[in-house]
Amino acid sequence: LFRFPCHVVVLHRFSLLKHMTRFRFFALCVCLLALSLTQLGQCASPSEIAALEDFYTSTQGASWKVSYNWLVGDPCTNRWYGVKCQGGSVTQLNLPSNNLKGTLPASLPNLVNLETLTLDINSLSGTLPQTFRWANMTIFSVLGNQFTGSIPASMFTEKMGQVYLGSNSFSGTFPASAKSSTICSMTLSANKLTGPIDFLTNFPALTQVEIDNNGFTGTIPNLKPLFHVFFVASNKLSGTIPAYFSKVAFTQLTLNNNSFTGSLPELLAANETLYLLTASNNQLQGTIPSQYGEIKYLEFLDLSNNQLTGAIPPSLGNLTYVKSMYLNNNMLSGQIPEALGNAKKIQQLYLENNRLTGTLPSYLQTSSPYKQFDASDNAFSCPIPSWCSPPPTGNGECAPCVNSA
Repeated sequence: LFRFPCHVVVLHRFSLLKHMTRFRFFALCVCLLALSLTQLGQCASPSEIAALEDFYTSTQGASWKVSYNWLVGDPCTNRWYGVKCQGGSVTQLNLPSNNLKGTLPASLPNLVNLETLTLDINSLSGTLPQTFRWANMTIFSVLGNQFTGSIPASMFTEKMGQVYLGSNSFSGTFPASAKSSTICSMTLSANKLTGPIDFLTNFPALTQVEIDNNGFTGTIPNLKPLFHVFFVASNKLSGTIPAYFSKVAFTQLTLNNNSFTGSLPELLAANETLYLLTASNNQLQGTIPSQYGEIKYLEFLDLSNNQLTGAIPPSLGNLTYVKSMYLNNNMLSGQIPEALGNAKKIQQLYLENNRLTGTLPSYLQTSSPYKQFDASDNAFSCPIPSWCSPPPTGNGECAPCVNSA
């Protein structure tokens, strides 16, 4: 048997079968033996198996949506659902939207070579294990659970690339000692976090920042303009919007529901990536930059509920992809520009409660091209088109009007 190693059998298989038929059985045995030894070398360690078994029990595995092969054989060789291995060690545990309930077991840190943990949209609770092994972790995602407690500083290593902790109940301040030069994406949205956001300066590689819907305070720090997604909406942030924002190639920027003051930021000229911009419900003043009309692929613009003045820039009519535009509840003046009618894809246009005057543009004289439109509570000149005059004649969407002297 041992005169024919597996590699010899494989390399010379056809000649052996041709000239040495009597050794067929022995060759097959050699290959099967080699395969068995290979598989044995890929098995998970006893401590990893125990950790996964504890995880199954602690998260009510019997009620999971999918639990294929769990607790049967080895997790690596028998391919337990959501488990991936490399070199005989568990490197990934991915069980999103799988009806997991309960807490993470204390033995979970025994998965010492874990690189990816994805448990999004389940019903997990409790705190993150304090002794968790973060050394090899590159992706950690527990979005949409019920975790509580503080965020451990130790999770932010020089291997970590993506951290998603949003839609939980983490509380307290973000750990000031946490830092990493490799993390490019961080989501902390919809928690109960407080304190300043200066910690962002400790993560120079960030391109995606989502910290909205918390209780963060203070101003936006001086950051490297690398990020494309910047969500800071619905916090308690204040101060002015940084001037360096004009150098950032945003794709999504949400500043709404804070206490920002000063003027709207100039954004990167001819930006061809930004499609979402919200700055509503702040205390912003000044005019709407005409340069916003150069944001070629902008689809959603919300500047409502501020103290903006001046005219609506005719350049906004160049936004051929915009679908929703909210400029209501400001102090905008002048006429609705005729050029705004060039933005043919607008479905929602809200201009109510401003100080707009004059006659409506020609494209609004007979009807509205929008699914939703409101320009009420301004000071348009009488007469106004019948379709938007006060009820019962019209729908009141451009009423009342002001008689010229």
